[in-house]
Amino acid sequence: GQVANLTVYEAVLANYYPDFKIIKAESGQEGINKAIEEQPDVILLDIIMPGMDGYETCFRLKAHSQVQHIPIILITAIKTDASSRVKGLEIGADAFLAKPIDPAEFAAQIRVMLRIKAAEDELRAEKKDLEILVAERTNELMESEYRFKQVAENANEWIWEFDKNGLYTYSSQAIESLLGFTPDELVGKKHFYDLFDPSESVKLKKKAFEQISKKLNVNNFENLNIHKNGNRVLMQTSASPIIDKNGELLGYRGIDIDITIRKNQEVQIQESLSFNQSLLNTIPFGMDIVDMNGTVLFANPLMTNAFGNDIVGKRCWELYR
Repeated sequence: GQVANLTVYEAVLANYYPDFKIIKAESGQEGINKAIEEQPDVILLDIIMPGMDGYETCFRLKAHSQVQHIPIILITAIKTDASSRVKGLEIGADAFLAKPIDPAEFAAQIRVMLRIKAAEDELRAEKKDLEILVAERTNELMESEYRFKQVAENANEWIWEFDKNGLYTYSSQAIESLLGFTPDELVGKKHFYDLFDPSESVKLKKKAFEQISKKLNVNNFENLNIHKNGNRVLMQTSASPIIDKNGELLGYRGIDIDITIRKNQEVQIQESLSFNQSLLNTIPFGMDIVDMNGTVLFANPLMTNAFGNDIVGKRCWELYR
């Protein structure tokens, strides 16, 4: 009977593999429970068992995530025809033996199953390591993306990306305060040159695409844009090309800042300097301006006529020796 069969299997295994731990079960359900609990390296399964037969037991073992990787050898003395063997292999059995069992063949099958199990364990360990690595990298990327979004959404500078044709694929929220548009109004709908002032659009677009065609970095590119309300806004752009592994241009990623106020101030300062210099040039006596170290910074025409055109940069006391 069933107990006698187990005794035979145990004797053969003890002879060929004396160091093996043998776990016995007298029914299909008991075998499933012990397989889940003990995690053996090989399962020997007799097709003829009380209650659940070997086919059903094999099917359930192979359907269970905790034990489906364990090799199964089906053993029977009755169903030795080809169709029975095919059925056993189709439901997941890894090998099929018929009684009476040849001890040498039995031992060889066990050895093959152990090699399969060892290879399976190695693959599962590598897969687990890979899953851990992927999870870690995914977390790092998610954290990096989160940090980028935090910076992008809270910065005064407008951060953007566009594809190789200039169509926006990303825009930070700052665009709304700079040019009055929402990111949704730009992404997938507008090209970067659509925002240019029409009076300069052709010139700026040509200059931009000259750099894009060469995959060059863009540094401090000044461009006049039109706010959604119609106002003119002078922007300064810096950007880098996005290149794939084959060297193909995917688009550009960059940052824009509003330099309208700064430029207006620079113009006002220059106009003021020009006006002041004009006054100094017309006064009826020689005059120079020196710094705290006595170095001449400016001299009007009457001063340079008296002391030479090269007095700027000299120390003032050198003029009176």
